[in-house]
Amino acid sequence: MLWGRVTYEMMESYWPAVARGDKEAPPPMREWAVKLEAKPKYVVSSTRKNFPWTNSHHIAGDLRTGVQKLKDTTPAGVLLGKWQARDRVGPAGSDRRIQVPRPP
Repeated sequence: MLWGRVTYEMMESYWPAVARGDKEAPPPMREWAVKLEAKPKYVVSSTRKNFPWTNSHHIAGDLRTGVQKLKDTTPAGVLLGKWQARDRVGPAGSDRRIQVPRPP
């Protein structure tokens, strides 16, 4: 999953606590939280450098270069966390290895 800092911080403030059982959640949400905990999370940020949530990785420097490198090293693809981020990724996000969830 590829996120910007704001989306990462929103997700980080809730899902790890659900996975640990610190927050009440229905069983399907807890199952998702546990799966999310194990998934690699790639974060683009020019202001934040520390990403303590399990399996989080910082993409620093040029966004297009970082995303291209990520695509080259993740043959199964990457899920883009926000639809708007696709525009910032530009040509680096223009193939099927970058998947963008569409809102209903």
